[in-house]
Amino acid sequence: MAVVRGEQTGWIRRLATACWRHRGLTVAALGASVGGVGLEAVGPLLTRIALDDSVRGLTIALPGLIAAIVVLALVRFGAAFARRYLGGRLSLNVQHDLRRDVFRAVQRLDGPKQDGLRTGQVVSRAISDLQQVQGLLSMVPLVAGYAVLLVASVAAMLSLSPSLTVIALVMVPASVLIAARSRRALFPATWSAQQRAADIAQHVEETVTGVRVVKGFGQEAREVDT
Repeated sequence: MAVVRGEQTGWIRRLATACWRHRGLTVAALGASVGGVGLEAVGPLLTRIALDDSVRGLTIALPGLIAAIVVLALVRFGAAFARRYLGGRLSLNVQHDLRRDVFRAVQRLDGPKQDGLRTGQVVSRAISDLQQVQGLLSMVPLVAGYAVLLVASVAAMLSLSPSLTVIALVMVPASVLIAARSRRALFPATWSAQQRAADIAQHVEETVTGVRVVKGFGQEAREVDT
């Protein structure tokens, strides 16, 4: 278990280091996500104030509350756009850096070690696996924003109704447990799919690179039969 935790911490640390090469994009994407998603907890509070005042017949502050809700929606829209744009740029830049790191690592190998590499595995890792990393990084700012939203929502719910808040929070451990159990089944399946994709890439690469040899010896018919 200690080894697994060390490996998990290792890849997270390496990925964080790769993101920190682009400090401006990282901070801006996280800030836009945290700010935009965190403001979602303010909307229900403004709506509550507007409804309570309307029920009591106090409509003097209603135009200001409506204007605040509209401004809040515009700010959330702008923050969501910034989060998607900056998060996308960050993930693509990190993907490009990691792909260059893979290329440099292959270039550092000597001749015999390069001959021993399975080209399909390298191609699959440099394309499909890094695309998954890119997709993961594009979602990290949103996850950080939802973590802030969770805290802000709990605070807002406590101010509205503590008893209902306790009932709602009872479902949180169940959701975490279901997600953890699902990961145990999804992780091996994903790993197997990646390995099969690499095997297919290896087979295609060997087939394509062997075309000249097959044609040189006139063995097209034999290759088709096999």
